[in-house]
Amino acid sequence: MSTARSKKFKAPQKTALIQFEGTEYDGLEVKCRMSVSMDQYLEFLGLQQGVMAAKEAEGQPDTNAAFQAIQLAEKAFHLFGDRVLIEWNLEDDQGEVPSTGAGMMRVDAQFAMVVLNAWLEAVGKAPAPLSSPSRNGSMSAEPLPQNPGNSVNTV
Repeated sequence: MSTARSKKFKAPQKTALIQFEGTEYDGLEVKCRMSVSMDQYLEFLGLQQGVMAAKEAEGQPDTNAAFQAIQLAEKAFHLFGDRVLIEWNLEDDQGEVPSTGAGMMRVDAQFAMVVLNAWLEAVGKAPAPLSSPSRNGSMSAEPLPQNPGNSVNTV
């Protein structure tokens, strides 16, 4: 299959515009990187579990477990903002919220979880199958399957 003369393939770097139509965040647009390594994706899934554990640990007497869960949650939001989030149209009382880890830490927890979960769900889905067999290897222009309320358009 591979010979010295064969042309190397480089996978395209994809982005997605996630919109939250029909939800309480209607009008929010979040542009994210969709091309992340499996290492990064699995790291985010693990950190998401830490975020969920932090939520469950609120008010629990085991402060060590709660502290560790909170650290994982903080890491998840910083990494998401710094590695995945490209831009968004978000502002608050202080003005435009930067599309960075610091910006993710500035928003309320429930909102941050909605954004992170929408991205994890979108990046974890396989693209729609080609509508007809491809003769030249090109992919269908159809968008990824969508969840009610979240619209994901890959670029």
